[in-house]
Amino acid sequence: MPAKDLQKLIMEIRQFKEEMRATGTLAALTLRIDESDRKIEKLEGRVGLLEDRHADGSTSTDVGSLLDTIEQLNHV
Repeated sequence: MPAKDLQKLIMEIRQFKEEMRATGTLAALTLRIDESDRKIEKLEGRVGLLEDRHADGSTSTDVGSLLDTIEQLNHV
């Protein structure tokens, strides 16, 4: 994913995080990365979860951890 697209994604996730914080809602985002080329395959939001592993190998995690992961991808 080009750096420009990652930066846009990071900004959108930060906005999502602030909206969830403002409403007091627990939310998680699911991110799946193709390990062969380090591209994001799936990103979806879920409300009411903090962390969970799914059978398809994706992980729902807190938004802060997700931002860390995406920022690391930006530096690869």
